[in-house]
Amino acid sequence: MAQRKGQRNRGRRSNDRGRGGVEAPVVLPPSAETSLFGFEVGTDEVATNLSAARKVAALAVGVPVGLVVALVTGVALALLAGYVFVIVAIICGVGAGAFATRQLETSATETTLAIISARTVDAAEVPRLANLVDAMVATVGLATPALCVVDDDVINACAVGHGASATLIVTSGLLEKLDLISLEGVVAHELAHLRSGDGHRGAVAVAAAKRGLGAGSSEKLHRSAGRGRELRADQVGAASVRYPRGMAAALSLCEQGTEPARTSFFRSPAFAATRWLWFDPMVTERSPEAAMDNHDATSLRLAVLEEW
Repeated sequence: MAQRKGQRNRGRRSNDRGRGGVEAPVVLPPSAETSLFGFEVGTDEVATNLSAARKVAALAVGVPVGLVVALVTGVALALLAGYVFVIVAIICGVGAGAFATRQLETSATETTLAIISARTVDAAEVPRLANLVDAMVATVGLATPALCVVDDDVINACAVGHGASATLIVTSGLLEKLDLISLEGVVAHELAHLRSGDGHRGAVAVAAAKRGLGAGSSEKLHRSAGRGRELRADQVGAASVRYPRGMAAALSLCEQGTEPARTSFFRSPAFAATRWLWFDPMVTERSPEAAMDNHDATSLRLAVLEEW
């Protein structure tokens, strides 16, 4: 216990440079007054993420659909009954936009899962993962998410959805290569996404991109999903298990992994479309330049955890 406390205190003092010569952000240790997660996930943070998801959905489909409906309805009413009924067109446009926004939000998790093409598994197929998830959700107050697997040797995971749609996705490589402590760290990280509401925000960002809002743009996807989301999940997840080293070990294995095979999911357009949802978003992007000024870069997050 004393050793771990010392590690957390070193994280508070550290102003060392991260990997690649980039200064690593300082991560403060959890206080005695925070929730079971250590770094507290309050209702304000959840509300902020859900609100951000709604704004992304509105920009992607709500506003365009609303404008089209208002324009078409307004022209039709103007021709038939004069301009006094244009207000009806505006109301119709607002209603159509709100409906389209809600539809995108509701279908975002399903859309993202379809892009990733993960297969649903039950507890009997992945007993170690299922038992660990069951134990951890009870601690942090979440319902057990659905479990999916991507058959790929690359170590990776992501979590999408909110409430009843919450889903944890892992690769077969992660299940095969991580010990229990490292697996616990990754699961804690992904549950932090679900707890804070940014699992829903990330799914909406992907679904919006598929509808044309910045499609194919990693930069826009990252901004819509939320910059710093992976670093934040590291903080919350590591504090929840009170042992950052397990998560750091998992990130280290990600960095040390071999290049994905040519047929790997992580070399496909589907990964590019979902990059900023993954525990290790830097697959195929390991250069110091790619990590520069990016707190979600695997190398910088690893530097933070190793100093905590």
